[in-house]
Amino acid sequence: MAIPNNIQEGDKIKFDYYGDSTLAKAYRLIEEMWPSAYNALTLLDWQWTFSTHYGATDGRTLKINPEGLRRIENTSNPVGYMAYLLVHEAGHVLGGVSRLYALLGHIPSDNAPAAELRSFTKRKRLVNIAADHAINLLIDKANREC
Repeated sequence: MAIPNNIQEGDKIKFDYYGDSTLAKAYRLIEEMWPSAYNALTLLDWQWTFSTHYGATDGRTLKINPEGLRRIENTSNPVGYMAYLLVHEAGHVLGGVSRLYALLGHIPSDNAPAAELRSFTKRKRLVNIAADHAINLLIDKANREC
């Protein structure tokens, strides 16, 4: 799959499952090696984004940065790295990480004082970082067992 140059924020990601693209090969690899992650990925709405370096999910939408995908395609193992990214994002869904944000308490309104917004954003970022580390450790452990 050649990554189109005219991608807009929120455009749907479309690829041929049986195709020769990095994304298709990674997706098929996940189906074979990580069925639960594959199942989680099938439930997500796949969209292009420019708001993250590589990928992100909120539990409903999988967002992939086309520039991040281009960087992955220039690595020594593009299919492996893309599969890792997708499994990582599926880990957020499987772990219910997006629901952890409920533990952060009251979500401030958009017009809340700046200090309240900064405090909430910092707590949310720390929860996500902790989840990222836990997911990466689980992937690493599972890879060693495979």
